[in-house]
Amino acid sequence: MVSTTLIVRVTPRAKHTQIAGWRESMLCIKLAAPPVDGKANEELIRFLASLLHVPQSMITIISGASARIKRLSIAGVSEKAVHDLLSPTLL
Repeated sequence: MVSTTLIVRVTPRAKHTQIAGWRESMLCIKLAAPPVDGKANEELIRFLASLLHVPQSMITIISGASARIKRLSIAGVSEKAVHDLLSPTLL
């Protein structure tokens, strides 16, 4: 099965959950959820799953669960597909 690693920089407590852009090879995402009791991580996974059209169970936080910079594994989606699906949201 295809799997992609994605590096994400999150900013919790934003007004809306949205993609803020790409910085080098890192995706920047603003999250409406606070970084308390895993709520920001849950919101991140829910948001990315909806954008990538995969079940939430296909997205795993590999490292950085309690940090702003996180490394995610996304099963079932190629790296090209991830970039193709996320880039139009920036227009």
